[in-house]
Amino acid sequence: MPFAYHFNIIMCITMQHILGIPFEINLFIKSVLGGKNSITNTGDWKNMIIGVTSDTHIPSRAKKIPKKIIEDFNDVDMILHLGDFQNIEVLRELQNLGDVRAVYGNMDPYDIRKELPEKDLLHIGGYKIGLIHGSGAPWGLEKRIRRQFPEDIDVIVYGHSHKPLNEVRDGVLFFNPGTPTDKVFASVNTYGILEVEEGKINGRIVKV
Repeated sequence: MPFAYHFNIIMCITMQHILGIPFEINLFIKSVLGGKNSITNTGDWKNMIIGVTSDTHIPSRAKKIPKKIIEDFNDVDMILHLGDFQNIEVLRELQNLGDVRAVYGNMDPYDIRKELPEKDLLHIGGYKIGLIHGSGAPWGLEKRIRRQFPEDIDVIVYGHSHKPLNEVRDGVLFFNPGTPTDKVFASVNTYGILEVEEGKINGRIVKV
């Protein structure tokens, strides 16, 4: 990739995170690299425990995935990563643990973008669960990502803000696991657990 390409991305990300200017980084990069969406049907599983993480930012924020996450994700039925891996080896390590569904984030390189969708829609135990990283300024993030999914969505799992959230708004569970590694923009390092049972789905935020 030419220098000017990387320079533009770095400048946009810097302005977004430091100055708070709501650039739509995903839309910019998608126009350059292309992108895809996905719909995944996992079948009729009734009870599942899903490990959720996002914004691992390896190696810029940490050398590796925290040990506590590796240990906990060994016992889950599915793993979700909501983007900003920054290194495809993070994806590979999670895939070694089990079934992984993931989307790319605004800071992910081309090798991750060509393998993962920008957003995904899972059907698990009768629930529709949307996956997306998110983009732009942290304020208004939930409203923007809500528009990316159908009216009957049950859960939206996302990242980008580095701030954990487990909250139902207008009948939709917004679940952000936070970041397990960043100590610059995050006051606490966390990941998440989703528990899917027949008739209910619960989210839980876990401190690293």
